[in-house]
Amino acid sequence: MNIESNFEFLDNGEIRGTDYQGRGRQTIRICNLNRDNLLFHRQRVIDIYFSNLKKLLDAYFKSVISKQQLKYFLITGFLKIQINSKPNKPFSALSKYIQNNFNSIIVPLFPTPKQRLIVQKSYREFQNGTLV
Repeated sequence: MNIESNFEFLDNGEIRGTDYQGRGRQTIRICNLNRDNLLFHRQRVIDIYFSNLKKLLDAYFKSVISKQQLKYFLITGFLKIQINSKPNKPFSALSKYIQNNFNSIIVPLFPTPKQRLIVQKSYREFQNGTLV
């Protein structure tokens, strides 16, 4: 079963079936993929990615780090998502989903339009290899 075409993750850690045949929903129900401990751990993964990026932006806006340092640390954070997308990593399906849907999972969590724009643009540049 292809995870990407059968499931989506929400920013609260919940997983939903998306395929028209209902196979994703059935798998979620049968395997109880939205049980409390899994929701907690998936939410924690999302929160860690978000809070690490938010701390970087906060430090940049307070002039604690330079623009070049911000880029370096953003690259490090984005690479962490990539690394955690490997099949041998815990919650790799969630990290892979975040990697492919960053703008709909992580970006909306930022409180200001300016923060959302910076993170969205930086992630796009990271994907294109132009965040240097």
